[in-house]
Amino acid sequence: MTSTIFAISLLTGFTICFNGFDYMIVSYSMPQIRAEWGLDALQAGSLSSWGTFGMIFGTLTCGYLADRFGRRIVVTAFVALFSAATFPIIFVNNYELYCALRFVCGFGLGSTVPVITSSLAEYCPTRERGRMVATRSCFNAVGYLLAGLASAFVIPSFGWRICYFFGSLPFFYALWLWFKLPE
Repeated sequence: MTSTIFAISLLTGFTICFNGFDYMIVSYSMPQIRAEWGLDALQAGSLSSWGTFGMIFGTLTCGYLADRFGRRIVVTAFVALFSAATFPIIFVNNYELYCALRFVCGFGLGSTVPVITSSLAEYCPTRERGRMVATRSCFNAVGYLLAGLASAFVIPSFGWRICYFFGSLPFFYALWLWFKLPE
């Protein structure tokens, strides 16, 4: 494996890790949000659905956008989008605004996964492509794990909102992607 392929693998892997964190933090913070806002079971259950709904639209549009503007700009823009839409959740105090922001986050999350996967696949030699793409997918589970650890250690002491602060930090990673991810 060349150093370029290794670098692209890590860049795409960390992107997927941040996606996994942002996606799962909703599930881990849901009990605290439900209690704080007095949500019924249907509202609490739908907190994660808004992000998933946004992911559908992101996935449907990202291929066209990547073909038109390039993969690097699309990945960078949508990592920045889901991170930037995660930050205001720290200050949200109602169900409706939370759901709207999670829809936007989901749009960004859904847009990054297919484009980042195709970016990696383009650079991998044919004989290593399947292994590299599958290995990159493991980073999603790392993001899930980090979300679980963050919520286990952070929520009891600092509350659920700080987890969304952590979910917004990949905004700065998007800037790095802009310079490091080849087109």
